[in-house]
Amino acid sequence: MKKKVLSILLVIMSFSVFSQEKGKNRIDEEFPPSIPFPYDYLGNYEGNTKVVNNEKVLSNIPTSFVINKSKESNVFDYKIIFKSGKAEEVYVFKLIIIDETKGFYVVKDSDNNEYLATLIDNQLHVTYTKDNFHYLNTIQFTNSGKMYFIMTISELSKSIKKTKTAIYNTVLLQKATLSKSAN
Repeated sequence: MKKKVLSILLVIMSFSVFSQEKGKNRIDEEFPPSIPFPYDYLGNYEGNTKVVNNEKVLSNIPTSFVINKSKESNVFDYKIIFKSGKAEEVYVFKLIIIDETKGFYVVKDSDNNEYLATLIDNQLHVTYTKDNFHYLNTIQFTNSGKMYFIMTISELSKSIKKTKTAIYNTVLLQKATLSKSAN
């Protein structure tokens, strides 16, 4: 009886370890842990940005994202281009490395506003508040040549109750899925 129970336990443990390893490898193929950010992601990305609120899709915008090494040390230039027919809306930024080992960066816009950015698990996070709106931006690159960009915009709530905590209500979401292009 003891041999039978021991055999069953060994089979279950082997299956459990095999399953964990199999799942781990599948995730690592899409989101590799060791790709240096942003050096291995330089180039052009093309796709669409979907703009939605809690009621409907407001628009689906053709989008380009371009990131290149700057002439300055530890600085990368990038831009996001939203296309509407022949018109383009271009946003230009600099990504400045502060401490690569800790994942600390600064994103600087064309008006010289600086936003702290943190790289966690190969996702760059930028969070700030401006004019009663809270912005959470996440940029993620994958090993398969994809780039995901999500901007969550929340508005400061006019709470009925007085509270020490600022309450924000999410009002808009911008989600982009872009693929690296040959350009």
